[in-house]
Amino acid sequence: AVKTTLAGSSFNAAKTITVTGAGAVILDEDGSYNAVTSIVASGNTGGVDATARTLPAAATFTGGTGADSVNLGTSTKAITMGDGDDTVTMTGNLGGGGSIAGGDGIDTLRMTVASAQNYDGFAQTIHTGFERVVFTDKLGTNDGVNDSATVDMAFLGADTYVTVAGSNLLGGAVDVLTLNNMADGS
Repeated sequence: AVKTTLAGSSFNAAKTITVTGAGAVILDEDGSYNAVTSIVASGNTGGVDATARTLPAAATFTGGTGADSVNLGTSTKAITMGDGDDTVTMTGNLGGGGSIAGGDGIDTLRMTVASAQNYDGFAQTIHTGFERVVFTDKLGTNDGVNDSATVDMAFLGADTYVTVAGSNLLGGAVDVLTLNNMADGS
């Protein structure tokens, strides 16, 4: 199977993008997915990378058995990643009706600390099947002031493996990220 990059491609008018076969495919969109209502990769085993742009809120993504990856903003649809070691990067919080199922494999949910904090205080079922969380932003600001944040991992649907981008340290400030309700043995 070969890896195919659709570089310089434009999907501005595409409604449905269907990817099948054994090869890995990178949808290197040079504009936006303005008209896209669905990306269907359930027939692909090589993995589909749709991270060049954020999917529109009303678009769906259905992954296959490969390592798929997608960027989501205020998605209002069900996103199903399928099997494989998949990655979902959140560029905003899910909108009403939005959900993400990681599926089988070691799946990673990437988001900011602030986005994760938005889920604190209520049980959610909108992210399921994720084994890892990556916080994509550094904690605090470069202002010399101590900053802190607390995230309750029980509300993220992934509580066993966390990666943090670090903190912004300046002038002796101490930034603290507290992760509550991590699974035993994490």
